Formats: sequence, structure tokens, C-alpha cells
Amino acid sequence: MAVNTKTSKDRRPLTLRTLDELRAEVKRIAAAERAGRVRCAGNWTTGQVLGHLAFWMNTAFEWPKDFHVSILFKILGPFMRRRMTETRMPSGVRIPGLNEGTLGIDLLSIDEGERRMLEAIDRLDRGTPPDRHMFLGKMTKEQWIKLNLRHAELHCSFVHVR
Repeated sequence: MAVNTKTSKDRRPLTLRTLDELRAEVKRIAAAERAGRVRCAGNWTTGQVLGHLAFWMNTAFEWPKDFHVSILFKILGPFMRRRMTETRMPSGVRIPGLNEGTLGIDLLSIDEGERRMLEAIDRLDRGTPPDRHMFLGKMTKEQWIKLNLRHAELHCSFVHVR
């Protein structure tokens, strides 16, 4: 039975301040998953969570060709930029027009999810993303990093390590 992630309280507190902290958290989660010490409180496997985060982190450099943003999002996006980069992201949000409400949720092994995520972190860490987000508008590298840290806090909060 699917979990209503919008109302679920079964999440752990998580604050990530740097890409190095995220990198360490990804390695910790992956090691715990391999040792059988992870409980996912959401609807995705740990590999899916990491793959999803990697997918969206890579959009800092290239957007999916078949993903189009409505004019409404383009108008409202810049007004949401500060909130999306500085405060916790809400859970259970679905992107209108997408069957699953998001992209990048392929079933992946923990090894593949970890590999993709660590590569995406390294890419963002050493690269310079474009100065425009598809709907949030003008973004600095620091804002790109913060956006991805907030996104990782959201999804990794459903992954409990025992």
C-alpha cells in the first residue's frame, strides 16, 4: 500500500550544509542498505531515492528533452527561488502533467543509485551550471547547490538507517 508522503510523519530530521556532507550521507545510506540496516518510510527503494536525486542534480547541466515547463511555472518560479533554496521542501508534491508526478524514479540497485548520485555530486561540485534554472530563473552555483541539498534532505529523510 502506498504511503501518503504528503502527510507522513515517519521521517527523520536531516540538515545538509555542503556537498561533502551529502556525499558522506549517500555513502552512509548505501553501506547501511548493503548491511540490511535501512528502512524506507516512503514509496521508493533506496536505489530509487538516490537515482532520483542524481537525475535532478544533473538537470543543473541538462534538462530532459521531453520536459516542458508551463508558462505559469516560468512566471511564478523566480518568486519561489529563495524558498526552494533556503527552506525545507514540502513532501508529496507532484509535477503536473507527469504520470508519476516526477522524473528519474527508475528502479535501481543500491550500487547503481550510489554510483549515479556520487557522480552527480562530483559534477556539481567541480562544474559551473548555467546561470538559469528552467523555471526558477537566474541562479548562482551556490543556489544550485542549496536547491539540491534541500531536495536531498527531503527524500533522504524517508530513509531510516538502523
